[in-house]
Amino acid sequence: MTTISKFQYVSRSGLRAEVGHPLDDPYQGNPKSGAGIAVMQDGPVGLSWTCDGKVIEKRFNSRIQAVEDRASHCIVVIGHWNTPLDGCAQPGNGIVFNPDGTSLRAVMLPPAILGKRALDGQALKPEGLSVVKTVDGEVELWLPYWQGSWHEQRIYHPESGVWGRVTGQYRAV
Repeated sequence: MTTISKFQYVSRSGLRAEVGHPLDDPYQGNPKSGAGIAVMQDGPVGLSWTCDGKVIEKRFNSRIQAVEDRASHCIVVIGHWNTPLDGCAQPGNGIVFNPDGTSLRAVMLPPAILGKRALDGQALKPEGLSVVKTVDGEVELWLPYWQGSWHEQRIYHPESGVWGRVTGQYRAV
């Protein structure tokens, strides 16, 4: 069985903080460790992990956010808050990596935001990806709409690329 270990964010200047760690991860909780604060301030633009004894390193041109899907051991990386991610055509700004570091797929946006319509009755289309996190062992992605004022939170299955249920909505005020 393929396992991922030492999964870390790498900042612009090479600082490291553990992805998913309650104190180190720059996107999770408070208080933060010194490493978490330093990486958050410097900007996480890379990832590093070990798979079957081999160190994998990925660098990007923009600030990123990432999670490991523990069921498939895939890694989902997005350009944080809908920023473009090199290697992805907009509006999609996410990539799924296999444990060995090869690209499995680009995250394709679903065709519409569920349960919401524009004022003219038209279906709302997602504008990209803004946040990725693990919720109850599943990967949750946030899809901005209405010029980023609102976000649909939805489960995503990285191994298959299939979108699942809506878990909530968030208004950015």
